[in-house]
Amino acid sequence: MYVTDMSLLGPTRSKIINKIFYVEYTAGVAPSPETRTGRARRIGVRTRLRIGLLEWLVVVCLPSVAPAQSASLEHLLRGEPAVVSLASVRLPTAHDGWTGTGVEVEEGQGVTLFGFGEDVGARVWVRIGRADIENLGGESYSFLAWATGEIEVISLPRDVRWEHCDGTPPASLSAAPRQAPGHDLLTVAWRSAPGDALGGLVAHEVLARAKADLDAARELPAGFRSVCYLLRTADVFEAWDDGERHGVWGNAASSGGIIKKAVDLPLDRSSEISFAWRYDDLHSLGPETEASHHDYSSIALEFDNGQDITWMRSPYLEAVTSFRCPLPWWDRRETHIVLQSGREDVGVWQSHTRKILDDYEMAVGGDPPERVVGVWFISVGVFGGTTADTKYVDVVLRSGGRELEVFE
Repeated sequence: MYVTDMSLLGPTRSKIINKIFYVEYTAGVAPSPETRTGRARRIGVRTRLRIGLLEWLVVVCLPSVAPAQSASLEHLLRGEPAVVSLASVRLPTAHDGWTGTGVEVEEGQGVTLFGFGEDVGARVWVRIGRADIENLGGESYSFLAWATGEIEVISLPRDVRWEHCDGTPPASLSAAPRQAPGHDLLTVAWRSAPGDALGGLVAHEVLARAKADLDAARELPAGFRSVCYLLRTADVFEAWDDGERHGVWGNAASSGGIIKKAVDLPLDRSSEISFAWRYDDLHSLGPETEASHHDYSSIALEFDNGQDITWMRSPYLEAVTSFRCPLPWWDRRETHIVLQSGREDVGVWQSHTRKILDDYEMAVGGDPPERVVGVWFISVGVFGGTTADTKYVDVVLRSGGRELEVFE
């Protein structure tokens, strides 16, 4: 029998159904539409019932694979000297709110989360205490706890986006179907750094993948994490040091990401930011004001009113041009300011100092925010399939007599 459209079942279920059903080929060629139509008429009600039963088995029974995998790994790790505590949870619908894992951690403690289920990396989010939430980003995520408290998790439906990084349920969640995601999560708190703990354990496919994921992840500057509004990426930014100065390198190759360091500074007329950047490549294929050419690298500040300003260099737009982000959702919160134009002096360090409130009033307008709450670095190369290559050092915030060096 030839199985036709399975797209409504999702990729994983479609693959399983097509593997279970016998798909006939002659000399490597799929049956013609006429042949398929003739067979479909002969199949009749009995086979359609079989298809319905099989789809029901996949829809109902496939999620049971996730808890079995989670339980197996939990059984393997329980009693290991490297483990302080661990627990498995099955995530309910996001409408029920955040789910406590029962695992309490101290700031700086090693942690690994193991996710099981379809699209688990894209849909599961993590928070500790009141600190910003973060996306799981894959089937595992190993990190040093960024706060003290219980680790909580939630599986967000597709097409629902966070509005606040504190994990407040977004308004769009109420319109999403109330459906259990079929995700299981095993949370492990280690006695040492995750790399040391994973490296010393017995061989196991899931543990080996987690160690490989950790080894492949680039190390970020101290205090930086992926911004909560995007899926976590581990291959865009990394700490950079030339022996004299240290900072961050953004290198998005047909990808993109944003990292953030949380800060808390009052915003007034004295507030300013200074930094040095070196663009080794200008990768946009057209004006960044157009969504199809919105590949760029920038440094940004996030404010307590949800807005952010990014300062960037453009090969196409004139200096001091400001524009609202052309991408949906971001067009309500992000404003770009071009500080340098053209391709001259690419590969040369350039320094800038900006009065933050002046730039906000010029580019954004309206009631000004009261505080700066985050420093961002942005690197995007997804629209043209290009590679970004930008380095940032000497980033300092000054406000009300206070001075904060971003790279410790």
